[in-house]
Amino acid sequence: MLLCPRCVDPLSETRTDAGTEYACPGCGGRAETASILVGRHGESAVAALWPDARASARPDGLHCPACSDGMGRARLVEDDVEGEVAACGRCQVVWFDGAGAEAGANPVALGPVGPNVRPAPTAAPPPPPRAMAPPPRATGATDRRPLKAKRLDSDTVELDLEGTDFLGALLGLVSKVNAPERLVRPFLTWALAATFLALWFLPTVGDWVTSGFGSIGETRDRWVAEWGFVPEAIVRQGGLTFVTSFFLHGGFFHAFFNACFLLLTGEDLEGRLGRVRFVALLLAATLLGDLFDAATRADRSIPAIGASGGISGLMAYYALALPEVKVGIPFFFFGLRGGGPVLMRWVAPVRWVFGIWVALQLFGAAFGSARIGYAAHLGGALAGVVWWLVERSRASAPDPKGAAPGR
Repeated sequence: MLLCPRCVDPLSETRTDAGTEYACPGCGGRAETASILVGRHGESAVAALWPDARASARPDGLHCPACSDGMGRARLVEDDVEGEVAACGRCQVVWFDGAGAEAGANPVALGPVGPNVRPAPTAAPPPPPRAMAPPPRATGATDRRPLKAKRLDSDTVELDLEGTDFLGALLGLVSKVNAPERLVRPFLTWALAATFLALWFLPTVGDWVTSGFGSIGETRDRWVAEWGFVPEAIVRQGGLTFVTSFFLHGGFFHAFFNACFLLLTGEDLEGRLGRVRFVALLLAATLLGDLFDAATRADRSIPAIGASGGISGLMAYYALALPEVKVGIPFFFFGLRGGGPVLMRWVAPVRWVFGIWVALQLFGAAFGSARIGYAAHLGGALAGVVWWLVERSRASAPDPKGAAPGR
């Protein structure tokens, strides 16, 4: 149950094709999720809301109906008219005051103050009461995957999953527990993931049909030899191998797991970054990963293939830009709780998991197999870190008019 941040009454829920709307019967205020906002105001107007909200959030401001954290002020532009809204950068929820909102509410994070909207009051009474039952965890409000979970302790959840969720957990796939709502349908991410699998599947089937089972892999080997990234000849094929090697993979599981981790990060980042910047980050991470690989490879004549350098950049940016997200790492046990199989997962903040991953890559680069591009992973991750740092510095810089960001 979500509660009105003004009068603490339960919000009514209305499901539409664009998403779910929440309204307060008492004051007339409403909460809108990212999908509704994109449909009404456009993707470009909504994308900048969340960094502004996180930068200006205050614990004594208006409290988010979903997670009860302090909301921040963010600028929302529609039809060349700019207004300010109260937004939660964690849950990606925006609150709009209604005509019946209580006068004199805390002005730190009000509803919109643009045309046709009630102007912001100037008085500043004490913050809203906090002695209330906490609203539901963000997991239930934002996780789009149907799952039922029983809390075992602070870090472990026993899951009752069905369909693809159960299959994915059996395969040991990392999953998001409270992913932010998607701003757009991530068609580009889906297309890239499908391309990884298609470029493994099509030549494999083609070899089998044309030359028999024993010839499987011959076409793919020719593609790798011609279009893989070779450190001692980085400008061959006019330098295109920096890009073409991104799409080629050595086997089914290589392509499959890269596709899975692309979906894990790209589905949320494609809308947050915008498709042009999303592709630019992928290219930058791929390029830096290839250069790191070329600088550290012992045998510089072997072609390198795979999208993991670029995806590592997405993973690094995701962990830094969305620290509130938690991910689950599944465990599968037999013989527990009455002898039946039990599926469990360890839940941790995404930054913790990313830190463990970086440590594993550093260990692998020092002691692991030369067949795995640990240096490419680290180079791609570095590109994601730099990208995030540049974005954060721009967001924190004062605007040309001298106003503080997010005000």
